[in-house]
Amino acid sequence: MRVYFSDNVKFFKIKEIDVIGNTNNNTLIGLEPDSFDFINQINKGYEFEYHTLSEENKKLIDTLFENGFVFKEESEAKNKQNLDMIPLQ
Repeated sequence: MRVYFSDNVKFFKIKEIDVIGNTNNNTLIGLEPDSFDFINQINKGYEFEYHTLSEENKKLIDTLFENGFVFKEESEAKNKQNLDMIPLQ
């Protein structure tokens, strides 16, 4: 499976905590180190099989779909593939 990030998704840090946010619905998700690595892999075009993911990453990908962070079709994501990094202190 390949997923695409929506145009309205931003990736940033708040006091050393990695966060992914959806500016369309104001949803924020704090990321654990494993989840942070998984998000980076997705951002680089990583293809995965859902059944091979850890339980944590299954919950994360489900949450990303449910909250409009990612889509299965590139056209639904408005051709956005790479997250913008916004440094916050």
